[in-house]
Amino acid sequence: KPHLDSITYRIAKDTNSANLALQNGEINVKYLDPQDVSTIESTGKFDIKPYSEGRLAYLLFNEDSDTGALAKKEVRQAISYALSRDELIQTVYGSSDYADPAKSFVTPDGLFHTNDVTSYDNDVEKAKELLKAAGVSNLKLRFIVSSGNKAQEAASLYIQQKLKAVGIDVELQSMDASAYGQKFVDTSAKDYELSYAGYIMGYDPDAYSILFKTGANSNYARYSNPEVDQLFAQGAGEADEAKRGEAYKKLQEIIAQDAVIYPVAYTKTIVAIDKKFGGLDEAVLKPVVIFEDPSKLYLK
Repeated sequence: KPHLDSITYRIAKDTNSANLALQNGEINVKYLDPQDVSTIESTGKFDIKPYSEGRLAYLLFNEDSDTGALAKKEVRQAISYALSRDELIQTVYGSSDYADPAKSFVTPDGLFHTNDVTSYDNDVEKAKELLKAAGVSNLKLRFIVSSGNKAQEAASLYIQQKLKAVGIDVELQSMDASAYGQKFVDTSAKDYELSYAGYIMGYDPDAYSILFKTGANSNYARYSNPEVDQLFAQGAGEADEAKRGEAYKKLQEIIAQDAVIYPVAYTKTIVAIDKKFGGLDEAVLKPVVIFEDPSKLYLK
């Protein structure tokens, strides 16, 4: 029998008003941005619970923009070298407690995941060298940002600053969440080059094929590599577990080498729960629904 009579979900118009409602006791449970943890924690009224939900946060490269600026993998590699994954994690998430460094497109909860892949990271001189070798100078990139999304805003400002140091000018284009979402999922959109995004794809790595196979409906990078297409097909149809693992580990290396995305972090979801409530461990924190079994929650 459930301990609580009912649970009411409220939709807030923005993060700040939701945080205020939490502090005022109007709501009892809320997802937190890492930037808001210290403020909420300082009240002493809430338990702060971070948990992994199999999410990757990454910088997206649109290879098919109308400028063609990111069509060459050497340019994408150079941008990656200009950035520091550890600095990004500190800047965006405030602490490594809420984000683990990522190198693979497969998250740690996924089958055949390996972080032992090629990584372009934190080498400014190498970034400049690659840009010069690619014959690229005075590069201008457009970075779309969802207004009010604190992670995107923090990441975009950091990336803009770091790329300026290697001679790349980044224009930030802020838009409301609806417009951002529509543009991001439109695989024919050509009027931007960069975006900071994230995904949860689940346990089986075949699920990632919609992100990386040529012409797939969620291939937001507009990436195309026949070898990658072939390996996804091989992995999906292979009955032998060892051979299947080889295919997906090779996929992780090729996609890392091609700098299709710049993986930043396997992020954790943070939930604040009013200390008036118990049974949190038994209720089990889960993505989307917050609690797997809210019947275990009770008022102390």
